[in-house]
Order: sequence, then C-alpha cells, then structure tokens
Amino acid sequence: MRQAGAMVAETFAEFEGLFCLSQALHGKTVAGRRLAAVSNAGFESVGMADNIEGQDCALLIASYAEETKERLARILREAGLEGLAEVKNPLDLTPMMTESALEAVVGALGEDPNVDAVIAGITPLAPLLRTLPAEMAVRDGEKDRNVAERLSEEAARLDKPVVVVVDSGPLYDPLALALGERGLPVFRSGDQAVKTLGKYIRGRLQDRGIALASREAGCSTS
Repeated sequence: MRQAGAMVAETFAEFEGLFCLSQALHGKTVAGRRLAAVSNAGFESVGMADNIEGQDCALLIASYAEETKERLARILREAGLEGLAEVKNPLDLTPMMTESALEAVVGALGEDPNVDAVIAGITPLAPLLRTLPAEMAVRDGEKDRNVAERLSEEAARLDKPVVVVVDSGPLYDPLALALGERGLPVFRSGDQAVKTLGKYIRGRLQDRGIALASREAGCSTS
C-alpha cells in the first residue's frame, strides 16, 4: 500500500492526525523534508527534535539561511529575548514569548528557502499569551489580534505547511478549536505532531514521485 502511494496509519490517533493534515495542507506545496520548529517551552523543543526519525517518518532539522539567522536575531532583539533565546533549530522562545514575536518568527521560518515545513508550539499557560476565551475576545485595534488570528494569517500567506501544537489540558480546548476553525492543523503534543507530519510529508513526496514516474513512463511509450 505504501509503494502505491498510500499513507498507512498504525493507530487511530495517527489516522486522525493524517486526516487533519490532509484536509488542512492539501493545497500547500510539499517540496522536501526540512523542518523548522519553534516553541515557547524548552521541553517541547527538545521533544520535537527527538522525534524527527521513526517508522515512516524521516524529517531533517533545517539549517537556516544566513538572512534568516539575521532576521531571527533582530526579532529576538526587538522582543527583548536576545539574552534569553538563541537562534537555532528548534527555536526555544521561552515563556517570555509574545504573540507578535511568534508571528514574526513563523513568518521568517516560512520564508526561508532552506525550510520545507514549520511547526509552531504554544504552551498556553505562559503569562504573556492571551489564550483563554475571555482574553482572546479582547479587541483594541490591530495590535490586539489574538494568537489564532496571527498564526492563521501567516499560514494562509505561506505556501509551505504550517502545523500548530497546543500542549495543554482541556482548559485550552477553545484555543485549539479556534486555530482549527481558521484552517490550521492542530496537535496537542509536539512529538505526535512531528511524527505525523513526517509520515504525511513522506507520503506526499512519494506520491509526487509516483506521479512523475507515471508521466515519464507515459512519455516514453507514446
């Protein structure tokens, strides 16, 4: 089945994840396996890096272009995170991450020519994030766009896959729902997001290879 281009799920949870990715990322370009990840929690950053390889999953940690490194350094400096966060992949923005900083980082990673996909992790208990329903409803102009609005707008602008992780309990289900309603694929743990995205990307790349081989075969016999 895999050789024919199918994505084979080993568990029901994995099936649901693949279904979510297939629905949300159908129109996105999958050009390779180079992953960029960002989170406001160190444990999640490490967990994502530890799960890039597995059964049917073989992602690569992307190496940022020099222009992206400079851009990320500037974002960290302007957000007051220069002494707390280091430009690397995965990028740990610490609990002092703001919504605007996350938005800017996702945009920078998505525009990097060395990056094929982006995972943005949100541990929503951080004090600088407005992640509860009452907080997200506060409106005071453009600067008060909530994190769901910011990330969905960046994802819509980018042609590459953008996946979001909301690593938390049921108190933050409304945040995950708001992100999903805006078209973003949402996972509740970073390791599961990486594993499932890796399988999805492998399937998309294999499908593209099968289609290309079929076209070449058709041309050679016509």
